[in-house]
Amino acid sequence: MDPLIARERKNASFPVEEMSKVLWGGPEGLEKRLKAQNLVADEPMFNNEETPFLSREAKVARSLKRSKKLFEIVYQSGFLGEFDTTDVMSYEADEQLPVFLHHAMFVPTISGQGTEEQREEWLPKASTFEIIGCYAQTELGHGSFLRGLETVAIYDPANQQFNLNSPTLTSTKWWPGGLGIAATHAIVVAKLIVKGVDHGPHNFIVQIRSLEDHKPLPGVTVGDIGPKFGYSTMDNGFLRFDNVKIPRNALLMRFSQVTPEGEYIKPPHSKVSYGTMVFIRAFIVSGASRVLSRALTIAIRYSAVRKQFPKSESDSPQNGEWDEQPILNYQTQQYKLLPLLAIAYAFHFTKTEMMRMYYTMRSDLKAGKFSSLSEVHAASAGLKAITTETTSNGLEVCRMACGGHGFSAFSGFSELYVDYIPTCTYEGDNTVMLLQTARYLLKSYKAAQKGIELPENLKYLNKSELEVILREKCPVQRPEDFLDFDIQVRMFRRRVAWMLHQVVGQMTKLTRSSPNLSKEAVRELVKVDLTLTTTAYCWQLVQFNFVNVLKNAKTNQLKDAPPSILLVLKNLSDLFTLYHIEQNLGQFNTDSYFSVSQLKYLRQVSRNLLLTIRKDAVPLVDAFQYTDHLLNSAIGRYDGRYAEHLLNWAKKEPLNNISPPVGYQEYLLPLLHPNSFKHSSSSSLPPPSKL
Repeated sequence: MDPLIARERKNASFPVEEMSKVLWGGPEGLEKRLKAQNLVADEPMFNNEETPFLSREAKVARSLKRSKKLFEIVYQSGFLGEFDTTDVMSYEADEQLPVFLHHAMFVPTISGQGTEEQREEWLPKASTFEIIGCYAQTELGHGSFLRGLETVAIYDPANQQFNLNSPTLTSTKWWPGGLGIAATHAIVVAKLIVKGVDHGPHNFIVQIRSLEDHKPLPGVTVGDIGPKFGYSTMDNGFLRFDNVKIPRNALLMRFSQVTPEGEYIKPPHSKVSYGTMVFIRAFIVSGASRVLSRALTIAIRYSAVRKQFPKSESDSPQNGEWDEQPILNYQTQQYKLLPLLAIAYAFHFTKTEMMRMYYTMRSDLKAGKFSSLSEVHAASAGLKAITTETTSNGLEVCRMACGGHGFSAFSGFSELYVDYIPTCTYEGDNTVMLLQTARYLLKSYKAAQKGIELPENLKYLNKSELEVILREKCPVQRPEDFLDFDIQVRMFRRRVAWMLHQVVGQMTKLTRSSPNLSKEAVRELVKVDLTLTTTAYCWQLVQFNFVNVLKNAKTNQLKDAPPSILLVLKNLSDLFTLYHIEQNLGQFNTDSYFSVSQLKYLRQVSRNLLLTIRKDAVPLVDAFQYTDHLLNSAIGRYDGRYAEHLLNWAKKEPLNNISPPVGYQEYLLPLLHPNSFKHSSSSSLPPPSKL
């Protein structure tokens, strides 16, 4: 153990294990998590040290082998059917396994949108991997615009079948994970055509490969789309249909049905089929905290032991050694990493709230209640956008904060980065997601202006309250007032109210000045401001969730936490809030909301929080309980001995085991000793003096 990192842990102001209990669902949740991740970490097949040296073909083959092994471990450990636990084990494997979307999208879609008979038919087979599924929605020509999907399923009442076709090149399904190699079945999103009427996208269960020899079924063309920017172990695929016949009960019919005679029964709500998308977006929000905190674990541990420069320029070496400082002691390094640490914790509590909202919505849908669907859909879309973009940018900040060693594949950043950044575009491009949430905000604003009372989370937009909040000035009188929860929440909500009020005003002005403009044209002219407003709204949700957890600590997951835990979480919440205000000051300071002295207080309190949280930085990342196996980082290991691990890992480079080196005889030797070789006039090297 490096003495510097040992000292960091010894000086923690809170018990790390107690924080881990808060993060992972109490003592039982933490115990189950540690057991699950260790089952994978201790299995030699999941050793990741050779990953940087593998070809894509080798990585894909290994991921399939690991998929099989992981299922065996899940089955033998008794965790079969426990999604949260198997998710921990899948994540610990630290590889994009081809079977991941089987559990993440295929099974939830059947569970949420299938009839009782369909669930009874398919879920037992899926749970034991008798079949392997994927979710085939995105096409070559369309992704976020669902109504533009071109794959068609035309109902034939004479045979009680659907005729499934890919009528154009751009109707080719493209990108679904698990489709390229692993899947035997797919949830295929296709336009439902009944009696010549297009009823829009619907979900169908379709077998695409034989269960005997895994060959594509007649009329099915399927394969892998090839190398990508990252995600090299995931078999993202393409899929086409040529007059493939599927039975009527292939249509998932919990909410919308086609009768044997060909009568279409529409769903009770237009967005009821969005359940799977809402789930996966909520799951992506959940993953943002996990990935960001993982990167921060590497960067903060490294920063705590990496020394550079003495305390003073006047210092001199003692006994031949400089008394250098850990780079985490420098305020600039703290300003890079500690606000991101606060954001990672904020995302964690937002993840908890987002998943609660999803499961509540799912229960409501089962009971035939649809009132929460719009709110959850809007929240999941917007939060998906801001959490993935922030985490992607945060990964790069963490890498750069580690200097040159961060650029090494042994840092643990390279695979983590390229495997994570697709989240900004898959399951909905982030800009499109923000605009979906914007529609919800505009609708809510207009309802409030008509006197309709909005729900609690948007109460500040009610007509009477909006007029008050728009006139407010910052009430801070002393530096410590910036740490008041109610003042903080009010600041974030005022920003949303002001920005939304302004953009609605822009739209009203455009409509009046150019009455020939359509609603779509008006929205197009303010889309940038709409996305900025939605972004502010989503950050307000994150901030409120963090504050709300702390304000209600006596009745929620913090009820058994010692005071030291509550204090350090309060510090993180405060830093998150004040850093965000400082980074977006132009939006918060509209109409001179802050005075000059208040801005000085803001910076003063924010800088003091850096010093306070610096003392607990290493224990705060330790609390996430990431194993060295998962981090797969020479510079972020628990023992802090980065130099030793970097050298040992470098020695495993296959090039170092080839003697003489690759290319020496053919190229280096002629360069080094040109006079010892005879060349034709066309290939001879010029004399060294003229090179």
